[in-house]
This record gives sequence, C-alpha cells and structure tokens, in this order.
Amino acid sequence: MNEDQLNDQNLREQLIECGQLFHSRGWSVGTSSNYSAVRNDSPTEISITASGKDKGRLMPEDFVVVDHTGVPIAGESQKSSAETMLHVKAVELFGAKSVLHTHSVWGTLLSDFYGDEDGFEISGYEMLKGLE
Repeated sequence: MNEDQLNDQNLREQLIECGQLFHSRGWSVGTSSNYSAVRNDSPTEISITASGKDKGRLMPEDFVVVDHTGVPIAGESQKSSAETMLHVKAVELFGAKSVLHTHSVWGTLLSDFYGDEDGFEISGYEMLKGLE
C-alpha cells in the first residue's frame, strides 16, 4: 500500500470506531447517520459512509470516496450517503476534517418538535460544561 492508501485505511478504521461507539450509545441506530473524513486536501477527496450501511457494523469497504462536488471518484461503485453534500459543504465552508452526522432518536425528536422555532435552550446539566 502507498501512503495515501494507508492514510485512507486509517481514516476508515477511526470512522468505524466512531460508528461502533455512537451505535452503542444509541446515537446512531441502524443505517441512520453518516460519517466522513477528508483524505486529501488538494484535490479535495472525502471518504464517506456508503448509503444503507449499518453504522454499528461498518467495514472498511463500506465507504465511498467523493470529490469536492460530492461525486464519487473514478473507480467507486457504491452510492454515497444521501447527505453527502452536507459533508462536502462542512469541509468547504468551515474547513472540517471530519463530519460525524448522527440521527439519534432524541435529536430527531427534538428537531421535529422545535423545527419551526429558532431553537431551544438546555441548561442545568453537568455534561454541558464540556461544551463551553
């Protein structure tokens, strides 16, 4: 393997670990959620979970490499996540190196309930200290 392939393999292994952790905590159920990491800055190439993969059981072959327009690069045969452009835009606009986009049950319920409002406030929880 060349250096780029080793880097991509390492990124995928780290994303697989995230998927297992998130699944174990109930943050990613079944095929919901999607994860990505930038594998090359110039030209932009992003490894992202393929569509329809159980995030608690990801394998290295469950990723697709897309370019800066969200199109799979030459040689890729799988379909990328339906939310590929969310990942591409996070990289483009904010310089993200990785995107861990979940669809937890609680997050989805809160989005449905407060979706038409400007948001909601959470206070009084010990775990919020880590978000300062």
